[in-house]
Amino acid sequence: IVGEDGCYRSVGDLENPAAAPGANMDGLHIEIVGLARWSRAEWHKRAPVALDLAAKAIAEWGRTYKIPLVFLNAADLKDPNVKGVTTHNEVSKAFKQSDHWDPGPGFPMDWVLERARFYK
Repeated sequence: IVGEDGCYRSVGDLENPAAAPGANMDGLHIEIVGLARWSRAEWHKRAPVALDLAAKAIAEWGRTYKIPLVFLNAADLKDPNVKGVTTHNEVSKAFKQSDHWDPGPGFPMDWVLERARFYK
């Protein structure tokens, strides 16, 4: 869980969270405190520390587990050989086990991945 006051681990890397049905057993999960309705500007204004901490966590997992720091869409997620970073929304679209759409269309995923590459 990543927020403006820090990063807190609630589930170990090898544990399976109840986070994104369809991908719970196939990935590592980050919960970023924020609202899916936020615009890109709001994410940067309201959660700059959280975005940076998420990027650091993604970079660390990328190094540790050899995960490419590229975005995977719903179609990509259906290929078990493809590795990368995605969102709950893409998991929902791919596996249709949830209607969650977070982190929302305004989430600055490109910025987070660019920052993760910097930290990697």
